[in-house]
Amino acid sequence: MSQARYAVYFLPPEGHALMQSGREWLRPDRPHTAEPRRYGFHATLKAPMRLAAGCHPDDFIAAVAVVAQRHSKFEMPPLQVAPLGAFLALQPGATLDEGHALSCLAADVVLALDPWRAPPTPAETARRRPEALSERQRVLLDRHGYPYVLDEWRFHMTLSDAVPPDVLDALSRQARSHFERALSQPLWCEDLAVCVQASPDENFALWQRLPLA
Repeated sequence: MSQARYAVYFLPPEGHALMQSGREWLRPDRPHTAEPRRYGFHATLKAPMRLAAGCHPDDFIAAVAVVAQRHSKFEMPPLQVAPLGAFLALQPGATLDEGHALSCLAADVVLALDPWRAPPTPAETARRRPEALSERQRVLLDRHGYPYVLDEWRFHMTLSDAVPPDVLDALSRQARSHFERALSQPLWCEDLAVCVQASPDENFALWQRLPLA
């Protein structure tokens, strides 16, 4: 069984100030950012997964390209720095309805690419802590290998590890200052980014960007 895991992310366009600011924020010398640095500056559309038996990575890329071409490029909702439980993240300032272009894209990515996903191992399922999930989230975990999809999905770009409230407050102040200029610029969703983790001890890396229509 291949150890490689694949994920489909939203990444800001290359050259956009937000992409640069995100990379700078997750630099190795910044404390409390080890976990998001492992996955890269992103928002999850299709959570990390191993490919099903018999599925070739090039065919998976082709499937992602088909999904991308079903959606037109669109302007992203304004983002802001805000707590997400014990984490810090960039999130939309208002809740997205299910008809928003971003919500529709995320749902399509999950459903269309599910046939390519290998079933999670018992250890992988246990890491999702199903005992702490709601009934709906457990259903989604069983069906899609991840509990925070479809109606439970919330767009977010994680900026920190789980930290105590006082650390979260301090990081929030730093992040608001750090991202202020980048967040003031218009931001568009232009493609789907396929990222790969070649082995469990490696970070995720960008493999290909598949343009939206």
